Amino acid sequence: PFALCSKDWQPERLLRRFANHKFKVGNDDDGYPVRVKFKHFYTYCRGELGDAECASADDSPLYVFDGTFANRGRGAVAPDAE
Repeated sequence: PFALCSKDWQPERLLRRFANHKFKVGNDDDGYPVRVKFKHFYTYCRGELGDAECASADDSPLYVFDGTFANRGRGAVAPDAE
């Protein structure tokens, strides 16, 4: 479930750095953003919540989306990413 492009983007390193940071994972029925702390998203992706709430079993899995990422420039998350 994780897209990795650098050694700094390993799931455990991201968890240490962004555990309490909220990321957008979608919108609710009224169009408002739904945000989840990374530590909860990580648990969801690893399937530690039980089969009913496992990302690999979800017919519409959550994904992290940061619409401002491009505006922050290189180095915002992983300084060595190219």
